Amino acid sequence: MPLRRSLLVAVLLAAGAPVLRAQEALVAVTEAGRTGATLAPRAVLTALTVPALAALLEELGLAIEATRGDTLVFVRQAGTRVVFQLLNDGQIIRAAVAHSGRGATLAAANAWNRAMILSRAYVTAPGAATCELDLDLEGGVTGARVRDFVRTVSAVVPAFVRHMGEGATPP
Repeated sequence: MPLRRSLLVAVLLAAGAPVLRAQEALVAVTEAGRTGATLAPRAVLTALTVPALAALLEELGLAIEATRGDTLVFVRQAGTRVVFQLLNDGQIIRAAVAHSGRGATLAAANAWNRAMILSRAYVTAPGAATCELDLDLEGGVTGARVRDFVRTVSAVVPAFVRHMGEGATPP
């Protein structure tokens, strides 16, 4: 871990970040990712834990329904259940939403995938489809980027449900 911290400080200082900012980022990386503390927008994160992810989701206005183990956080958004899953020891955040209805067809999933480049949809059973989005934290991303990912998920969920419910062309 000392090598990672030294490297992070060197990168932040080389980028012109004042020493105080470098120290704030180190605290955010070691504390927020592990304890669930609020993520500083400029903090560089390489992994998250369920408590940290749940705290961020609540901060962004999503209601936590449940957590399960070290990998799953369930939220409800506009009546739809969204699952946030931590993969690869918290280095990847996957968000998934499932929908069933007559519009959930292979043709609708293919149309979604052609139009919506930040997510992927697939049919899981006749009349049922899932949409997933991933954010890879390996190598480091800022707290602001993680927040942006959650906002993207929040925008994609109703569009996906609407698209699969209507079998329409995605926005």
